Amino acid sequence: MIQVEFLIKNRVTKRESDIVKAIKKAKSDRELFNILLPYAKKDKIISNALNRLEENIYKSGKNKIDIEELMEIFE
Repeated sequence: MIQVEFLIKNRVTKRESDIVKAIKKAKSDRELFNILLPYAKKDKIISNALNRLEENIYKSGKNKIDIEELMEIFE
């Protein structure tokens, strides 16, 4: 039973680190938006970032996105 729990925790950690890498590699607002969209309801910071990204993409906004803050959520 302990081995199963370890494997499950290890998979979650690996998946989260993949998300952090994807956030770092995002070259545009649209890429970052697509990465964060599945996690919209996970955290208020993510939903706020998605709203700002949406303004940047569709309304020619110039909102700054704090990528460091987003990566901290997934670490």
